[in-house]
Amino acid sequence: MAVYTNQSARPIWSELAVRRRGVLIIAIPITCLIIPLVGFGLLQRSTLQTQAYIKQTQSVRFEANTLLAELTKAQSSIRAYGLTKRPEDLELYQESATKLLEITDKLDALVEDDPEQLERIRQIQQLTEQQLLILDKNLAQYRLITPGAAATVELNPSSRELSDTLRSQIEQFSTETRQQLDIRRETLEYQQGITTLVLAASAVIGILGSLAALYLFDRLDQELSRRAGYLRESHLRTQAVLDNVVDGILTLDRRGYIESANAAAERIFGYESAEFQSKHLQRLMAERITEDSGEAMSNLVGSDRHKLRRQQATLGRHKDGHIFPMEFAISEMRLDNERLFIAILRDITEREESEAALRKSEELYRTLAKNFPNGAVFLFDHNLRYTIAEGMGLTALGLESEAIAKKTLWETFPPETSAILEPTYRDALAGKTTVTEVPLGEQIYRLHVLPVKNERRKVFAGMMMTQDITSIKRNEEALRQRADERARMAAILAQTTSILENRNTELDQFAYIVSHDLKAPLRAIANLSGWIEEDIGAHLTEDTKHQMDLLRGRVHRMESMIDALLQYSRVGRLKTDTVPVDVEQLVTEIIDYLAPPPEVTVKVMPGMPTLMTERLPLEQVFSNLISNAVKHNDKPNGEIAIAATDLGDRYEFSVADNGPGIAPEYHEKVFVMFQTLVPRDRVENTGVGLAIVKKIVEDKRGTIYLESQLGQGTTFRFTWPADVKERSE
Repeated sequence: MAVYTNQSARPIWSELAVRRRGVLIIAIPITCLIIPLVGFGLLQRSTLQTQAYIKQTQSVRFEANTLLAELTKAQSSIRAYGLTKRPEDLELYQESATKLLEITDKLDALVEDDPEQLERIRQIQQLTEQQLLILDKNLAQYRLITPGAAATVELNPSSRELSDTLRSQIEQFSTETRQQLDIRRETLEYQQGITTLVLAASAVIGILGSLAALYLFDRLDQELSRRAGYLRESHLRTQAVLDNVVDGILTLDRRGYIESANAAAERIFGYESAEFQSKHLQRLMAERITEDSGEAMSNLVGSDRHKLRRQQATLGRHKDGHIFPMEFAISEMRLDNERLFIAILRDITEREESEAALRKSEELYRTLAKNFPNGAVFLFDHNLRYTIAEGMGLTALGLESEAIAKKTLWETFPPETSAILEPTYRDALAGKTTVTEVPLGEQIYRLHVLPVKNERRKVFAGMMMTQDITSIKRNEEALRQRADERARMAAILAQTTSILENRNTELDQFAYIVSHDLKAPLRAIANLSGWIEEDIGAHLTEDTKHQMDLLRGRVHRMESMIDALLQYSRVGRLKTDTVPVDVEQLVTEIIDYLAPPPEVTVKVMPGMPTLMTERLPLEQVFSNLISNAVKHNDKPNGEIAIAATDLGDRYEFSVADNGPGIAPEYHEKVFVMFQTLVPRDRVENTGVGLAIVKKIVEDKRGTIYLESQLGQGTTFRFTWPADVKERSE
C-alpha cells in the first residue's frame, strides 16, 4: 500500500505547476519555523505571567511579614513609653502606626486581582485599624499617669486578644502566601521544562522540514535542468530550421515591432540581427502604410483577421535603399497571455524577372511569327501543346491562330502528319535541331524544328517554322525536264538552283539564329534582298524592285521595333548614378543631336531647373517627345516650345508644338505599344516611343498626359521629382 501511495504521489508532484511547487518548497521551512515560534511565544508568555505572579507573591509575603514586624514594634513602643515616658518611644510608635497603614494599603493594591486574598487583607486591615485604636487609647491613659504609677495601670484585656487575632491572621496569610509561592515556582519550573522540550522539538521539526525542502528543491532543480536542456535542444533545432529556410521569418509583437529575425531575413533586407530589434515591419516596406504603427498592423492583418495566412504582395526596401518585389504572409500565435505575430517573407525579384523575360520573349516570338513570310511559326511546350501559332501561311494550311492555341499536336494535324512531326518535336525538346520536308495535302513544306532556350541555356519549349516550297519543287522538276531540251535554260536553271540553295542556307542560318537573337535574322533578310537584287538586277521589274524596297523597309522597321521593345523592357531596371542635371543644357544637347530641319524652330523657355536625378531617363523622355514633335509637324513654319513649372516637390515640363494635333479619342491610345496615328509607310515610326516615355515617367512616380485638338497643335505635359535622391531616401 505504501508503494502504491508513493507511486501515485509522484505524478501528483510532477503535475503541479513549477510556481506552486516552488511555493510549497518555501512554505515547508517557513511553516516549520512559524509553528515552533508560535508555541514558544505562547509558553514564554505563560512563563512571564508565572514569573510575575511569583514576584507579586514574594512582594505580598514580604509586606505581610513587614506588617507583623511593625505591629510588634508599635506594641513594644507603647509599653516602653508607658514605663519610661521617653519621647523617643512615642516617635517610634507614631512611625510604626503610619507604616502599618501604608503597608495595609500596599497589600490591598498587590492583591486587588485576587478576590480571596483581597478579602483576607481587608480583614487584616480592619483588625490593624482596631489594634491602632486600642493602642491610641492605651497611649492616652499612659499620658495621664505619672511615671511611678504606671506599673499599677492595667491594660484593656480586649487589646491582647485583638493583637493575638491579628498576629494569627497575618501569620496564616503569610503561610498561605508561601504555599502559593511554592506552587507557582513549581509551575514555572514545569513551563521552563516544556519550553525546552518545545525548542528541541522545533529544532528537530525545522531540520526535518529543511531536509524535506532541500529534497524537493533538488528534485525541482533536476526537473528544471532537464526542461532547460530540452528547451535548449528544441531551440537549437528550431533555430537551425529557421536559419536554413529560404524564406525570411520575423516574429513581431502585437503592434508590429520586430523581436527576432532568421538568417534568410538578414540576407533579404541586408540588416544584422541586432538591427532588426525594435524596428517596425512597415519600415521594411517601400511605402508606409500609415503613421500609426498600431493601425499599420491592423491594415496588414485585416480588421476581422481575414488577411491572416494569406499571401500579400508589396515592395520591400533593402538596407541600402533599393526596392524589390516581395510576398509576405502573417500568422498569429499566443504565448501565455502574450499575442505575437509571425511574418514569412520572400524576395520574388528573380521570379518576376523570369516572368517578365518570358512574357517579353513570347511577345517577340509572336511578333516575328505574325510577320513570317510564306509560312508559319509554331511554339510548343513539353506536352506538345501549342502556345503560339502565327504566320501568313496558316490560312494555306487551313488553320486559325486562335483555334490552334492550347491544342496538342494530335488535335491539330491528321494522324499521319502527327506521326511524322512527333519525333522531330521530341528531338527539339531534347536540344536537337531538325530540318525536313513534309507533304501536307497538295503542298510541300520545309520544316525547321529547333529548341528554344532560356537565359540559363535550358530548353523550355520547341519551335517549328514552316515554309511552302511547293513552287520551288515544281520549278526544280520543270527545270530538270527541260534541261536536255534547252541548253539555254541550263544556265538559268543552274542560277535558279544556286539562288534556291542560297535561300535554303540562309533559311537554315535564320532558323538557328532566331532561337538566340531576333535581330540577326532581320539583318540577314535585308542583306539577302540586296544580294538578290544585285544578282538578277537585269531581270527585275519595277514592281519587283518596289517589293524589294518594301521588304528592306519592313526589316528596318522590325529592327527598330525590337530595339524599342528592348529599350522599353529596360525602363526602370537599369539604374544610373544620381547627378546634378542642368535641364536647359540637356535639352539644348538633345536639339543639337536631333538636328531639326530649318523650317522647325525649337525654343527653350527660361526658368529651367537643375535637378539631382538620373540623366539618361530624363534624356530619353525629352528626346522622344521633341523627336515626335519635329517628325509629325506638318506646318511650313513649325514651332516647338519647351517649358518648366515649379510645383514644389516636383517640376512639370511641357513640350508644345503647332503640328496637326491629336483627336481626343486618341489621347490614351498614343501611349499604347505599337499604336500610331499615321501609317508607317508615310512616317516611319515604331509606335513604341510614347509607351517608353510613359513608362519612364511613371517609374519616377510622375504623370504624363497631352492637351490637343485636331488641327490645333499638341502639348505633352509630364512631371518629374524635384530631387530624386532626396525622395528615394
